[in-house]
Amino acid sequence: MPDLLLEIRIVETFNRALTSQTRNYTVGDANYKIKDALSMMRATQMFATVAILLLTSACTSQAPTSQQSVQLPQTPLPTLQSATVRFEMSNGDNKNKDTHLALAITKEALAIARIDDFAGDQEFGDPGNYGPFSLIVQPGITKEQYRGSTTRLTVAPSGQDRVILNTLIDARFSDGDVLTSQSGVLSVDQDNRILEFKNP
Repeated sequence: MPDLLLEIRIVETFNRALTSQTRNYTVGDANYKIKDALSMMRATQMFATVAILLLTSACTSQAPTSQQSVQLPQTPLPTLQSATVRFEMSNGDNKNKDTHLALAITKEALAIARIDDFAGDQEFGDPGNYGPFSLIVQPGITKEQYRGSTTRLTVAPSGQDRVILNTLIDARFSDGDVLTSQSGVLSVDQDNRILEFKNP
């Protein structure tokens, strides 16, 4: 449609040029033809100049449209790359060698990371630091999805075992950030097997 309008403008300009160059002469036929030929040459030159100007104007006016269509690539959201758990044992009570542990990080129905049945053959003496133990991470978890999630530590003693510990989670993201959370010093045993805390 813009090309058709441009052609109409060029034709109208050419017709105006011809009309402005047409004259009535009272001299002989030879002299009349020379004048008419000069008029046609001037009109043709004017037509060519106007056509070039209109085409240039059309190209210039269409350039911003192509520039506006360029879209910058979106920056990907940072995602969870790895997560580990470690334990700080206070002076109080150790973890027996045959007490098994399991840990899961969730947010409502979203499973984020977990580690099942670990440290079942290792005693955690007190005081002491143990870990880190690597968690299995669900792919594609964004930082916003991780924030506000819940860590749940479950102990499974073989008989009676009270454990006093501080549980720490280190979550590493694709943008280099590391979010650390901890339970604080709490105790779990055969009657109180679950410990929960929120992640930042």
